Amino acid sequence: MLKITIMPGLIWMVTTLKIEVGDIFNINLNPTEGEEKNKIRPCIILQDQITPLKLVTILPITEDNGKRSDVFFVPITNYQKIGLKKPSVVDCYQVRTVSIDRLQKNKMGNAIELIDDIKKRVANILEITGEHISPYTINY
Repeated sequence: MLKITIMPGLIWMVTTLKIEVGDIFNINLNPTEGEEKNKIRPCIILQDQITPLKLVTILPITEDNGKRSDVFFVPITNYQKIGLKKPSVVDCYQVRTVSIDRLQKNKMGNAIELIDDIKKRVANILEITGEHISPYTINY
């Protein structure tokens, strides 16, 4: 993926941002409304292909306060290994598609081992069953 940044008074800066399923990036989720997760916070990437619109689907990560429902949250047991400072969970109820411009440039880590549990919870929340799954492959 190629990202071009134009800064006043400087020539173009070209950087490469590699994104894979399970990557954890700090992402600026503002602006928000109501109970949406906000501020710059760690999020897990759900897709590894950038769309033609330079968007990526993510889930926010939040602190595990011990009261999170297993229906909506996947615990991150190895939180320190992936760069998190406190026990955390993936909030599967707040699926978002965001511009790659919201991603902070440095990847924190990867939690690919959580993706199956995450997808099951998201499918359950959205009531997606076998009859809703498309036989088509999306190529960007």
